[in-house]
Order: sequence, then structure tokens, then C-alpha cells
Amino acid sequence: MTAFPHLFFFHVSEPRFEAEWERGAIQHRRAILVLALEGAVSVNGELVEPGQLFFVPPEDAKLSVSGGNGANDFLCITFGVNTLPGLPALSNIEGGIVPHLESQQLAPCVAFIQALCTPENNGDLTVGPLEGVAHELVRALMQTVVDVRSDADPLYTKVVRILEMRYAEQGLNAALVANEIGVSVRSLQLVFEERGETVATTLRVIRARAATANRLVNPKMTNAELALLSGFGSESSMYRAMRDYQAGQFCER
Repeated sequence: MTAFPHLFFFHVSEPRFEAEWERGAIQHRRAILVLALEGAVSVNGELVEPGQLFFVPPEDAKLSVSGGNGANDFLCITFGVNTLPGLPALSNIEGGIVPHLESQQLAPCVAFIQALCTPENNGDLTVGPLEGVAHELVRALMQTVVDVRSDADPLYTKVVRILEMRYAEQGLNAALVANEIGVSVRSLQLVFEERGETVATTLRVIRARAATANRLVNPKMTNAELALLSGFGSESSMYRAMRDYQAGQFCER
């Protein structure tokens, strides 16, 4: 287990097991995300296939998690209802398996959490950059859950998914994405402008987040390799993006 204030990560790898969590007066105000990696993991009696994400909203009900015979591997994230600002009330979001998530979307989050939960990182962490990245990854994951459940802005959600899956492509831009999904560049830009964003700035944040996570997962990687893996055209552009990204995290907190 690795813990930040109000944000906890667990990586469980066990043979057959059964566990129940009594959610009392304090714990019922925490939401839970379970990501199955291997085996037959069941949450509240519902089978979660490897690669699937299960959301448990804050509530009083008991939580039960079990694994079948053989290897079972899953990640669990718990966080308070006020930990991730900018999201709708988590109690109003439907629980259960979250459909339509691609493995490429989840890969950076999986790698980051697995690295956080290694023995050398176990315990309480208050390191600013790591805590900021952890909050941002979970917020992005929950924003995806919100978008899938509400289907409020399918075009925005679709584009962000593409950016999250293909951020390592240096030629990725608004024109390319617009052409692939069959809309005009202007239509795409307007969707992002309504949220105070642009495709370019959103992609830059995604790449900076990926670079920060990749550095944690691969500490021996050279800066040139890190920039290439994270989609940046140069080390200097990566440095600037990571600096701005981490500064933004501190400002939000």
C-alpha cells in the first residue's frame, strides 16, 4: 500500500482470497476504483475481467472483493469525496464496471500505481510532485468514468481518449485527429474552447503527465529516451512542459 493524504493505492497479487470492508461513518465518504489485471476478481459479486475498471461510489454498503483459484492481480484506489475538485458529486455516479475503456488509456495509470506500490515506496508519501501526479491521474481516470456514465460530451471524450492512447506520436495534432474522426478542425477547436482548453495544451498536459510517470517507472532512462517515449520533440520542450505541469499541480493545491 502507498498512501498520500486522502488518497490510497493498493496493489494486490494473491491466489484465491476473500475480503470484506465494513464502511463505517468515515469510510462511507470514500469512493473506490478497482482495476483487474489478472485472474478472476469479483467486486460485490460482479466479475471484473482483466483490463476492466470497477467504480464503487461513496455509500454505507459493505464492500466485498474476492479472487478465484490461481493468480489474481488487481489495483485498488480509494479517495475521499472532496479529494478531486472539479468533478460532479461522486455519490451521483453509477457504480459498477465502466464500459468502453481501452487498455492504452489505462496503461500509464497502471504503470504509475505499480511503481508507487513497490516495496521502496510503500507507506505514507508527501512528496509534492508525486502527490500531484497521483491526484491528476486519479482525477483523469474519474473524469473518464464521469464522461462514460453521462455521455455529456462524446466528441470531447473521444478526442481525449485518442490523445491519451497516442500521445507518444510526435505528429499528433488537432488536424490529424479531426480528419480521423470525420469533423472539421474548427468544430474540434470549439469543443475544447468551451472548456477553456485547446487540443495542443491538453496534449501537452497528457505528455507531461506521462513523462512524470515514465520517469518514476524507469528512473535509469535517459532524458532523450524519456522525451521520445512521452511524445516530445526535444528534451527542452519536455522540461518546460513538466515544469509547467508540476507548477500547476502546486497552484491547485
